[in-house]
Formats: sequence, structure tokens, C-alpha cells
Amino acid sequence: MKNRQIVFGLVGLAIGFVLGFFSSDLIKKEPVPVGASPAAVQQGSGSEQLPENHPSMEDMQKLQDLQQQAAANPNDKQARVALGNLYYDMQRFDAAIKWYEEAVRLDPNNVNVNTDLGTSYLYTNKPEKAIEQYTKSLAIDQKHPQTLQNLGFAYFAMANFKDAVTTWDKLLVTHPEYPHRADIEKQIQAAKTHMQTATAKPGSQPKTGTAK
Repeated sequence: MKNRQIVFGLVGLAIGFVLGFFSSDLIKKEPVPVGASPAAVQQGSGSEQLPENHPSMEDMQKLQDLQQQAAANPNDKQARVALGNLYYDMQRFDAAIKWYEEAVRLDPNNVNVNTDLGTSYLYTNKPEKAIEQYTKSLAIDQKHPQTLQNLGFAYFAMANFKDAVTTWDKLLVTHPEYPHRADIEKQIQAAKTHMQTATAKPGSQPKTGTAK
């Protein structure tokens, strides 16, 4: 199972842009109901083409099949993970959260699902819950690279630049050949710049915490 990661080009280097991205309408859009026939969906759209950001016919069929599979077997964790992944890739993060949460209840020690759940929280503007979930992932695998990367973004989104730097430093130390190293180094520099700006203001103190 591949981990879903934060897209560097979308996150940006400025905290204002980060917060704006996480609260965007696209990220918070509700999932499109599934189960209707393809003909009904096309007719309802008033066009032969599906609306923008609408699931493809193939994905709608996959969703319907997987939902039926999950309903038939409450202990089928793979179906729930697959549903979470499909909704995540569609950027329907609220729906992804529902299925990832069910998958985690069935398999609490799955580091990948815990991490993908945390990232779904992050994309729905819930960085505190994301950090909580990433902490659970790191309790399973303290060097898990995608978890460390995205945990840094969660701290950054909360303007906790100190812990963001600590987390990303740990990522680069434990994974010196990390493929996104150059991007992470840019994020570290951006976080340090924010820290310097904060300490330069009278009476201001950078936010602190504990990076796992």
C-alpha cells in the first residue's frame, strides 16, 4: 500500500498559504453519493460529461462494489482501506476518514493506514487530530518516513515551527537518501525564518511542543 503524502507544490512555504490551502473549498468538499446508475448520474448532470471533480464511472463502480463488500463483511479491513484510498485520491477526505477510521479499528497497528488517516485529518483542517494520529504511527514505526514528513507539515500548519524543524531534521537524519530531501530542506528553512521573525517581535514566543 502506498502512503498518501502532502503535495509540496500545493503546501507552499508561507504559513498563511498553508492555512488557506487546508481550509479551501476543494479540500472540504463533501463526497459525491454513490450507488446511482451511470445513466442516472449523466442525466442528473444535464450533460453527457460528468461534472468537474466528479468520480469517473469506473471509480463509481469500484466504490459501489467495495461498499457492498464492506457491508457484507464488517471485518473486511482491506475493503475499508481500499475505500479510504479511493476517496482520498478523489480528494473526498471526509469520506476517506470514515473508512480509514473503520480500518484502523480493525487493524490498529497498521502504520500506513494510521498515517493516511492522519493526512486526511490534515487536509480537512484538523492538524491536532493529524498529529495525534501520526504519533500513533510513530509508536509503531518511529522512523516511518511519510509519517515524519507529514507530521512536520502538521506542526507547520499550527505555526509550531520548532517541532516542525525537529521532526524534519529527524527525517533527514534517519533517511539521508530521502527522495524529497531538497523540498524538506526548503521547508526547514522556511520554518526557521518564521521562528526568527516570531522571536524578533516584542513579547512573542515561538510555539513549542514535543515531537515524537
